[in-house]
Amino acid sequence: DMRRTIAAVLIFVFALGFSAYCEIYSARVTQTLCGSAQALKQQALAGDFAAAEATLAHAEEYFSRHRAGLEMFSQRTGVGAIAVSLAGLRGFLNEENLPDLLSEADRFCAQVQAARHLFFAVF
Repeated sequence: DMRRTIAAVLIFVFALGFSAYCEIYSARVTQTLCGSAQALKQQALAGDFAAAEATLAHAEEYFSRHRAGLEMFSQRTGVGAIAVSLAGLRGFLNEENLPDLLSEADRFCAQVQAARHLFFAVF
């Protein structure tokens, strides 16, 4: 019957739209957080730890605003690992710990990308 066909098409369109929204949202959040990690690394390598701290504060605030959205699209444990990694970066914001800061910033970005990948592997 025609109503069932219309209902099926509407459900399909909704699922497709939701999938597209998830892709756009997760790509934007991933790009922003990894971009912050890269900026943090560049600033630290240049010796500008004040700018690196400001970049980290911005990333923490951005993550805080988007954490619930990430948890909706990904596993909470993955998002929790991102939060722990992000919080750990602050402890390395000095010249003595520069190699560790660079490594932890890369690990943070990898965790963000992994959380995004997990959502799409399941979805």
